[in-house]
Amino acid sequence: MRAWRMNDFSCASVYRGHNYPIWCVDASPMGVYVATGSHDRTARLWSLDRTFPLRVFAGHNQDVEALKFHPNSSYLATGSTDKNS
Repeated sequence: MRAWRMNDFSCASVYRGHNYPIWCVDASPMGVYVATGSHDRTARLWSLDRTFPLRVFAGHNQDVEALKFHPNSSYLATGSTDKNS
């Protein structure tokens, strides 16, 4: 995942962790976290001030294709092609 500066469209940072394509991204409502879901069957929690994931959520048997933060930012829901959430 990359973060981009909007003033000059340059790359601000590269976040490494997934080994396969990222299918979905969501930002927490309070702007503290970003979550990604991937073909590697994991979801990852990121803080934009660090280039590594804060937490890896594993447990799906297939791709994580959907995720969403709860409005209070305390929960993250994930959806997968394995039909479990």
